[in-house]
Amino acid sequence: MIRITLLLVALSAANIAGAQQLKYIAGSSYHVKIHEMLKLTQQLSQVDNALTEPSYRFCTYNFTEIVQKVNPDGSADISSTLDSFTTKIYVAKVEDRNEFFRFNSNIEGDLANRLHDPRALPRAQYLGQSLKYTLDANGLVKNFDNLSAFQTATISHSYDYDMMHAMMSFADSLRIGQLLEQSNGAIAAIAAGGKTSLPYTLTEIHVTKNMTAHNTGDHISYSAIFTNPPDNLDYLEGISFPINLKNFTGSSSGTIDLANGIITKQSETDSAEMDLNLETDIIHNSIYRTCSLTRTENKVLRGIDLKIRELPDSIKSIPQKEGKNTSKPSQNEPQIEPILAPPKK
Repeated sequence: MIRITLLLVALSAANIAGAQQLKYIAGSSYHVKIHEMLKLTQQLSQVDNALTEPSYRFCTYNFTEIVQKVNPDGSADISSTLDSFTTKIYVAKVEDRNEFFRFNSNIEGDLANRLHDPRALPRAQYLGQSLKYTLDANGLVKNFDNLSAFQTATISHSYDYDMMHAMMSFADSLRIGQLLEQSNGAIAAIAAGGKTSLPYTLTEIHVTKNMTAHNTGDHISYSAIFTNPPDNLDYLEGISFPINLKNFTGSSSGTIDLANGIITKQSETDSAEMDLNLETDIIHNSIYRTCSLTRTENKVLRGIDLKIRELPDSIKSIPQKEGKNTSKPSQNEPQIEPILAPPKK
């Protein structure tokens, strides 16, 4: 009986130890897909609750994530490139007729006409760009190597007041870090004995995330309470006025799935209620956010001999149709303005 008890204790300790850090592999490449939904409900004090309609924003990010180097302390240098981005905004209900805005980076017309819209560019400013940063063994971002270059590029463009706030909001190390970090802090909580407190941001509201986590094998679940909100804000999701924050409450929960020390899935749900005291009115603000992530390995061929065979003359000599030249783009294609890029170092 004693041996069985000791064995169970040993197995439990092994499970906890396995969940305390990630196992990065230098040279590994992953496709990371992130789905985010943000629901905002803002009710003015003089408006009846039944007449208040929420807004919904749906975003999908597709990143290529490469582990450039694994450091002696278990951390890793990561490069993440935003390959594509889509967003849709709805008012009142998620129905086609209530669609307020849409952007898809895979559509040339959207890149030409909608990229620089304030509803798209703040999140799409990283399109085609690589963010370089270091992830700790617990999945949290230790530091960014080139985020300041994006911030400098934003300032140098001299955007108007609202656009500048929106752009800088998504160049905030805490906010973009939450999008790129692994485990949402759950592994850090497990490593600390099941509880930890971390800095966090709900849209532009910086708070403390007080987490409680537990794991069963390669599955981790957690819950959290948000505390320590700021007393004042200068900008919040399009509201560019001095704001006094009152009566704040918020919570979070999520799950993590690992395979061989790599996070394959993670999901999180945040919610918060607060009063926004403006000079002329009080707005009751409700935030509901969900974010899910999947990570799949990009298979890379290693150590394979490739044989290149020259095409037969019969294929080489196939004439192209008259009047068409597939080797050059059409002169009538729209000229797309380059995406905002950080200055080269």
